[in-house]
Amino acid sequence: MRLEQKHIDFMNDCSGGTTVWNYEDAKIAVEILNFDPSFLHFIWDLDDMGKYDPMVRELTGRELRGAERLPYFRCVLSSDGIAYINRWESENK
Repeated sequence: MRLEQKHIDFMNDCSGGTTVWNYEDAKIAVEILNFDPSFLHFIWDLDDMGKYDPMVRELTGRELRGAERLPYFRCVLSSDGIAYINRWESENK
């Protein structure tokens, strides 16, 4: 598998950390994980996600049963991911 522009865009979006709420983004993140697990750091626990995302914090502060939607996970771009983006962008100009 080769990473495409959509993967690079997603990784760039994760540079400051992002909470993944939709299936398409979750699918792209898992493709990146399968390509190289060192590119993204995943946070799976809702309480941990709530430390970084106020929307998740609000959900974890009350009963989760019956919540309209929950995030899949939170991703943060790693230094390996940054290095890959820099290489990819220099090769694909």
